[in-house]
Amino acid sequence: MSDHVPSAKLRMANDIVRQWAHLSAQERSVRLAQHVNSFWEPRMHVRFETQVAAAGDTCDPVIVEAVRLLVGP
Repeated sequence: MSDHVPSAKLRMANDIVRQWAHLSAQERSVRLAQHVNSFWEPRMHVRFETQVAAAGDTCDPVIVEAVRLLVGP
């Protein structure tokens, strides 16, 4: 069992992605990236990217791909 506890931003991203479970993984990644770009402050982008990188293999690949698609702050 992992002791890794996701950050609030990772939990939020997971919650958002779950809302689109009916879509393909690629479409969920695109929509999450669009959501983050539209509604999150630039400093939230930076923290989110850092937290996803720190989560490594425990992070949902959909979220990892969304971070790759983000427009820089």
